[in-house]
Amino acid sequence: MSVQLKKYVIPAFLVLIFIVAWYADSSSRQVLDETNPVSLAEQEEDSELAIAEVEEQSSEPHQPANFELEEKLVEQEEVDGYIVETYREYEIYKDKEGNVTKSVPTSNYDYIRYRNPNE
Repeated sequence: MSVQLKKYVIPAFLVLIFIVAWYADSSSRQVLDETNPVSLAEQEEDSELAIAEVEEQSSEPHQPANFELEEKLVEQEEVDGYIVETYREYEIYKDKEGNVTKSVPTSNYDYIRYRNPNE
């Protein structure tokens, strides 16, 4: 292709891509606008109204829970000449004096593998 032809083909191609993208976006918005989600105000004939009650607010501002993350050894096993240690993460909650009030296990595990020195 000649340089002059490339000069016009590339911008025309970019404009074409822009038009196709604009059309796809507008048609998807039209589909979303035409669909009516179930209104929260509509009720079935047999259902009853539910009224939410507000709990009394305490005079103290809400304090986020103080906790630290700690890993504890939960398993140690030997696999193919290696020692594999499994550690589980726990949320450790403490009171204002620093006493542990609650320990909650999380779903996070860490694995450490090292060669068995006895082999």
